[in-house]
Amino acid sequence: MVTLRPYQQDALDAVLSAIRTQRSVLLQASTGAGKTILFSALIRHCMERYKMRIGILAHREQLVRQAYDKLLKVWPEGLLSVGIACASASKEVDVEKPVVIGSPQTLSRRTGDMPAIHMLIVDECHRLPPANTRSQYGELISGLRQWYPEMRLVGVTATPFRLGHGYIYGDQCRNPRENWFDSLAYSIGTPELQEQGYLVPLKIWIAEDPDLSGVGTDKGEFKLNELSDAMSKAVHVHSAVQALAKYAPGRRHVVVFACTIEHAEVLAGAFKAAGYRAEAVHSKMHHAERLARLAAFDGGGLDVVVNVGVLTEGWDCTCVDCMLMCRPTKSAALYVQMVGRGLRTHPGKADCVMLDLSGNWTEHGDPADPRVTWGRHKAEARKGRKCPACDFVNKQGAMKCENCGYEWPEPETFECPRCRAENPLRAVACSNCGFVFNEASDVSMKQVNLWQEETPQGPVPVDVLRSSVDADFVSRKGNAMVCIVMSCSEGRGSLPFQVREFLDVEGRAGPWGQLKAQRVWMRLADSAPPATLAEAKERAGELRVPERIMVKKDKTGQYWNVARWDCNVEAAG
Repeated sequence: MVTLRPYQQDALDAVLSAIRTQRSVLLQASTGAGKTILFSALIRHCMERYKMRIGILAHREQLVRQAYDKLLKVWPEGLLSVGIACASASKEVDVEKPVVIGSPQTLSRRTGDMPAIHMLIVDECHRLPPANTRSQYGELISGLRQWYPEMRLVGVTATPFRLGHGYIYGDQCRNPRENWFDSLAYSIGTPELQEQGYLVPLKIWIAEDPDLSGVGTDKGEFKLNELSDAMSKAVHVHSAVQALAKYAPGRRHVVVFACTIEHAEVLAGAFKAAGYRAEAVHSKMHHAERLARLAAFDGGGLDVVVNVGVLTEGWDCTCVDCMLMCRPTKSAALYVQMVGRGLRTHPGKADCVMLDLSGNWTEHGDPADPRVTWGRHKAEARKGRKCPACDFVNKQGAMKCENCGYEWPEPETFECPRCRAENPLRAVACSNCGFVFNEASDVSMKQVNLWQEETPQGPVPVDVLRSSVDADFVSRKGNAMVCIVMSCSEGRGSLPFQVREFLDVEGRAGPWGQLKAQRVWMRLADSAPPATLAEAKERAGELRVPERIMVKKDKTGQYWNVARWDCNVEAAG
């Protein structure tokens, strides 16, 4: 029997708690966290305690087989209780067993033949279309709930967002679409798993940023034929071979992500011509041949394997120590899934190198925290800091390149929020009054003062009618903050409206938010800002909101933000 890791046990406990009161429960865990092991443990627990009937949906034959194998490792006593309902994975379709693992294509045709299902687990559930649109997944779920209305839906994914849709839980998605899940029951990301030693560090080089201005899009994604033609040009293919030799010499377990089969064959041929043992794998290849090539790669018989869409989900080869991103995408989920292929631990493997020749890093930013867009919302991508000397991507705030030692010149100065003396951006404390700054911050003056920056329409002076402080506020992404809630009015006869200011005291959503929180605290309390959220709760009474402030609409035009806290003083300055 498999022993769960500590975070897997925490996740199992969280899901078990959630399904007691919620019909739809979502679990997010980064690639390499062992999601299949986790939901297998959920199945074992439910079968041993409650004798339930459980279904597992996986959209590909490989994922069906993987779920079956790992379930029996976790729950070997269930051998006679598990059936497979996937035409491509098994000649016999068995929907009578207490636990059925199948594809949506096969199960949707046999809904009427199945006994009532008490819990349906959907692997890679970011593929679930919106709940209010017609789809094979939706019809299957609705059909099963006709038999058992209280059926629990448990979604499992590494990437809880979809291209053109947004997040697959809550309301951060494109209107008027509806999500199956209200919130995340549990989430663990790549940084946490790396800190705990379950994933290796990722080192990124921006080897090339291709010009894709001539490539069209369809439903938000690049048109593959045009993309393939662009990326198959000799200059890009040559850049891929050169990048491997320049940035990752000695790496011999290299995965390359290509756009199309034709593109993959061109790349594989180029690597062969350069002396690498390279082959391509793709969906049109015979299954046995594909397995043989992947086995050769796993066993050290190949240096480079070039793939087209077959190694982005469900492929658990741990020896990968280098990835070449030659497949540009508009999908943050696909980007994160590709990166995840190389982060699993392996004997003798200290890290994994990613060479970006696709522009994906520029488009999506840090794969551990990518930019996710929905509707009119377009968040900023967190990108780290690219070294101008060697193209290595350093941590946000780095002043010296981790790879080549390049030192960035002294940045701009910024104003101390207490005494307004000018200090270097990287200063730890104010040279004039000693106020302690956020040492981890690496933001430009424009970013630091974004909360004060005027919009083209200009800020509006308003009266603060009343205010309150919510010291237990939690954002949609689960970040605990202090929220200042103000009821404001533009003057006599105008209707009041609400303005909220969020103080990210511990910098949970990013370093510049913490610096902003420190500045606002100093402005409103005239005292040193708290170091922790617990301290902020104790001292929330120190915050004194002015009777008159200046506000402006955010970029979406939906919400009011504070532009200036004391319009009389600011106007005079």
